Amino acid sequence: MLRQLGIEERIFWLHDQAIPLHFTMAAKVIGELQVDSLQQALAWVQQRHPLLGVRIVLDSLGNPWFTEDSATIPLRVVQRQSEQQWQQEVEQELAHPFNWNQAPLIRIVLVHAADCSELIITCHHAIADGMSVVYLLRDILQAVGIPGSQQQILPERPAYEYLTPIAHKIKPPTKDSQLELVNPSQTIPPAKSLHFRLLTWSLSPEETATVILRCRQAQTSVHAAICAAFLLAIAQSHHSQNDTEAQSLEQKQPVTLNCLTAINIRQFLTPPIQEDFGYYFTSNISAHTITPNLSLWDLAHVIKAQLNQKMSPDQIFAHLPEAQAFITSNPSIDTIKDIFQELYRYDVLVSNLGKLHIPTQYGHLQLAAIYGPSGAIHVAKGRFIGVATLGDQMFFNLLYPDSNISLTEIEHLQKKTMQLLLGESMEQVQLLSDTLISEDKRSLSKVK
Repeated sequence: MLRQLGIEERIFWLHDQAIPLHFTMAAKVIGELQVDSLQQALAWVQQRHPLLGVRIVLDSLGNPWFTEDSATIPLRVVQRQSEQQWQQEVEQELAHPFNWNQAPLIRIVLVHAADCSELIITCHHAIADGMSVVYLLRDILQAVGIPGSQQQILPERPAYEYLTPIAHKIKPPTKDSQLELVNPSQTIPPAKSLHFRLLTWSLSPEETATVILRCRQAQTSVHAAICAAFLLAIAQSHHSQNDTEAQSLEQKQPVTLNCLTAINIRQFLTPPIQEDFGYYFTSNISAHTITPNLSLWDLAHVIKAQLNQKMSPDQIFAHLPEAQAFITSNPSIDTIKDIFQELYRYDVLVSNLGKLHIPTQYGHLQLAAIYGPSGAIHVAKGRFIGVATLGDQMFFNLLYPDSNISLTEIEHLQKKTMQLLLGESMEQVQLLSDTLISEDKRSLSKVK
């Protein structure tokens, strides 16, 4: 593979040099996951997905290019000693940025035991998104658990902007055969990462079904309800810290909070991108004024409506020509950093992968849980929420910088959010259930 980085790939490559933006996904696997079989599987998936074998180099004009390299995917094996050990490994992975000039821009950690292991995949954001890692994880487990079932090698893809309806507005990359790819004389050392802490939890099948049912009744999305619950919990925490106990509900001041949503754009591309490993997402940030009497479902409706406006092809890709013009002006790393901090100043970032349509059984291996994405945070009090629904369970992880948010605050936020999401949901579902039972009884009495 040899191509220039696309518009947003290049923006993330630049930003990563100022403040790292790499991310992780983690999976719990039941069954014996042998190290040698895993290494063979990694060699196979590296053939299947072209971006798993690249590094980034510069041409004589300073433009970054993906170029193929022979380096294998590094695998670090750690002996599993506790259920929570993998979370510490995720925190460690997020504290170590990639060197973009060294291949590959992905690495794996196996927290290993004879009958249960966690697989942690860490990627440079210029080559991947959360769904890419989901499909990669499936490919790895299939290669290990069902030998001989390998899928076809996928083609090299252009940057996603050339697959959009506005591709004609995007200037093609420079095609000067005289440009010789060169390595930088010295790579700028990555900025020191903040130290992050990870809190994870899951909903039971019953709780997951309850949330989905209530969202359907309220005619909103699960994603919007999750965003609303976290925003309300943060606002309530803000009030408890800044208001006196004597203040009434009416006296409490509104709080304006920003929510950033990661958006999967694969379905909007031509041809649609399905299982390819690459950068196929964008984001939307919205500001919400939280008043003391605002309900979960009213806020969820507002969030869903705003996202629906964004989710049309003419809106979702509208920023690309302007972003390309900005990139071609050769902005400095500091400029990129300042713009990110100005435009993406969020209180909560929610990356919800939705219901994952991948198997949970791979021969003798069972995929029991998926947690992620967890991405390095670039705002002081940002909270990064990763959500994935596997089978009939919803899995959450909450990443936060421990320098200015305490574990006690985060645990309170998590508890309050789930109370908002589940407590009201369960109450409403119970009312619905009671209503249906009463109607059934009335129907039976009429029959009699």
